Order: sequence, then C-alpha cells, then structure tokens
Amino acid sequence: MFYFSNQSYNPLFVYYFSLYKLHGMTGTIVEIILLIAACYLALGFLFAIAFIIKGVHAIDEGAHGSSIGFYIIIIPGVIVFWPVLLKKWIQIKGSRKAAEQAPKYSFAIKPLRKKHFQVWQILALLLPFIIIAAIVVRPEFPEDKLLQPSAAKPFPLVLKKIEKENYTVSLRANTDTSQFQLEWINKKALTFPTATIYKTAEGENNISNAELIGRIEARGTYYFKLDSTFQPNNSSTYQLILYDFIHQQVIDTIKF
Repeated sequence: MFYFSNQSYNPLFVYYFSLYKLHGMTGTIVEIILLIAACYLALGFLFAIAFIIKGVHAIDEGAHGSSIGFYIIIIPGVIVFWPVLLKKWIQIKGSRKAAEQAPKYSFAIKPLRKKHFQVWQILALLLPFIIIAAIVVRPEFPEDKLLQPSAAKPFPLVLKKIEKENYTVSLRANTDTSQFQLEWINKKALTFPTATIYKTAEGENNISNAELIGRIEARGTYYFKLDSTFQPNNSSTYQLILYDFIHQQVIDTIKF
C-alpha cells in the first residue's frame, strides 16, 4: 500500500488527476464548439423555412413558379449562408423601392441551382470528416479502478464498525489485538476526485496537527495500518476526518 505525508503526494495520483483535468478541459472545448455549430444550424433551419415561403421570391422574382426540386436544392445553401441572405432580405424589404431594387439582388435560377448543388457536394464530403473528428477528440477518462492496492488480508477481528450511506468504516485487529487496522469500504463512487483520512482529537477539525492515515478514491476496499493508540477503549478520545485536500474542506467526521 502507499503511505503519504503532509509534505508530498503520490506521483501516480498527480498524473491521473492531471489527465482527468486535461480530458475535462478538452471535452468542454469540443462541447462548446459543437453547441455553437448546432445553434447556428438550428437558426439556419428556422430561417430556411421562412425564406423558402417568402424570402426567395422577394430576392429573386424569377423563382416564382419553380418546382419543388428547386426549393429542396437551395435548402442546404440557405442554412449555411442564412446571415448573408437575411441581410439581403432585410435590405430589400426595408427599401421603399423594393421593386426597383429587386433586380440588383436577383440572380439567375441556373447559377443558383449550380451553387447549391456545389454546397451539397461540399457537405457530403465534410460531414464524414466532422463526425470522425468528433469521435477522435472525444475524451476517454481513465477507468474507475484503485490507484492504491489493498492489503493482502484483513485482520480477522472487527472491534468497531460504522455504517454510512456511501461507505463502511471498521476498526480491525489481529487475533491477540496487538496490531490494528482501519478498513474502509466505498459502497458508491466518490463525488470528489480523492480524499484523505486523518486522526484528530475528538471535536478537533483542524488537520494541521492531525495524524495522516491514508488516501481513498474510487470504489473498493482500503486497509490502513494503525498504531496502538487506536485501541477500542481509547475510541472516545479521537475521531477520523475525511478531508478533501483539493478544495480544503472537511467532508465527514467519523467517531467510533
């Protein structure tokens, strides 16, 4: 098992915690980019509905009487370039001489269809790459496994036992009660990355003068070697503190 002091931390923990932070940051950036793209395309889709019904006729009078295929073809281009088309639509609609200005912004049907067909081709090529890129940059977090191996065998005698919602804490001893052991069983995954266990005097929550027992994380069972001061008849003189040293706050207090 690993042992810790107040002056140093397990290098393996530092590596995993740094990896956890890096993956979390990468995942956040990717999520923000995808959210912005989704919002942009959603607005473009809503705009395309209104544009197909009214806007295309305001910008291009030659679009009157076009087939359904024409409207289907221009949908991708409208979704992608909706800010440009919206600007043109507003300029024409706000003008007092819309009829005179319409030819200025009009475009032939064939070039329009050609451009939107090109947009379809570009999207067909880009979409697979976008999907693959999203899968590649998707963060993969380390598996939920113990970084601190448990002791080979627990001591046979259970002297004291505390049941909590998320974990069970037991004070164990060997057959002649000459050696003591703290057993910590996590029933659920911790909601904090890692925590340390300290022994302090009863009612004392300051860890500056506390005795460090060990560190826990993830699910599983942990065993820590204890000294003779953990005898059952002394249990009223001390308490255990579960401490989050990253946020520097007491998580829980355990009294046998």
